Amino acid sequence: QIEAGRIHQSDAVLERAQRHDPKTNWFIPLLLLAAAEVRGDANAAQVALNEITSQNQPWDAPRREIEPTLRDVLPPTSRIPQTLRADVSAEPTMELSLPKAKSADTRTIDRLEKITQEGFAFIQHKDFAAAERAFRRVLAAAEGDAAVYGLGIVCAMTNRTEEAFQLFKRAVEIYAEDADYWYNLGMAAEHTWRVSRALQAFERCLELGLKERDLKREVEEHIRILRQGVADLQKEWGKPLSREEMIRHEDLFARGVEAMEHGEHTRAVELFREAVTVNERHHQSWGNLGACLLQIGELDEGEQALRRALALKPNYEFAQFNLESLAVARASGTTSQLPLVVSNKPTFQQPGLRFRDQNKSN
Repeated sequence: QIEAGRIHQSDAVLERAQRHDPKTNWFIPLLLLAAAEVRGDANAAQVALNEITSQNQPWDAPRREIEPTLRDVLPPTSRIPQTLRADVSAEPTMELSLPKAKSADTRTIDRLEKITQEGFAFIQHKDFAAAERAFRRVLAAAEGDAAVYGLGIVCAMTNRTEEAFQLFKRAVEIYAEDADYWYNLGMAAEHTWRVSRALQAFERCLELGLKERDLKREVEEHIRILRQGVADLQKEWGKPLSREEMIRHEDLFARGVEAMEHGEHTRAVELFREAVTVNERHHQSWGNLGACLLQIGELDEGEQALRRALALKPNYEFAQFNLESLAVARASGTTSQLPLVVSNKPTFQQPGLRFRDQNKSN
């Protein structure tokens, strides 16, 4: 099918083969990726990449072996990436606002609900790639809260926590009366250092009611720790912020970290600059801002931001390290080779985290 240029037909055959024996057909995701790139289908390519990375296989050697064959078979526009890792941008790329079927007939709605149920069944069997394909099919036709929620679970289970947070956030915007949606939003918020947002989500979860006693106690423990965390932060800053201000700052900071960790330093600078305007007492925002400014060549401004961070927290090792690296680089005349540092994230004590994946329907 691929040799004949029938890419769309090849996708269906490959997906059927993968469902038949997903663990041993390691070659199939590479072909799916290649076919998606030929079509220019970014979403399908992302799904294939996620499947590749989720199987924990030694992909580099097989890729080198089959790449010459693929080059002969596939059109010259196709490319097999050298690094088989998805480059997730700071802004989630999920198509969450495509209500194409607002006036869909009953048959279409039934079909979408069936696909959604299939997606949750795939989650139960830990086939996250198939689940993602199912939920994306639904979202390409209509925006349903259950499909958004399910895709959020897939992202959470495949370590795409920022995307999971955005999806759970969208799910509660569509339907705000489900405690499970709020519970998972709280979990994802904690994982992305959004203390105030997590507190808000768990409080709402408790308000809606939880039948399981153990889960209720767990949520109450989250709330207790989060409230103490918020109080400690307010005390550290010496400047009270409203919950809305804290949520806005946390969101800017988390998105800045996401951009920074994917090498998008210019975008990260924009986000951290906005973050320090909301909360000028947050030393980690200043530290990350300074580190990113160094990476884009704004050395003087980067140094100022790092020193601002140190003024807020004199023993701040992250800022000290970057300032020392800058001094060495200036002395040796190699400022273009400043070490690439990872972002500085807050640490926060929290109970064991788990994501609930109860079956939901649209």
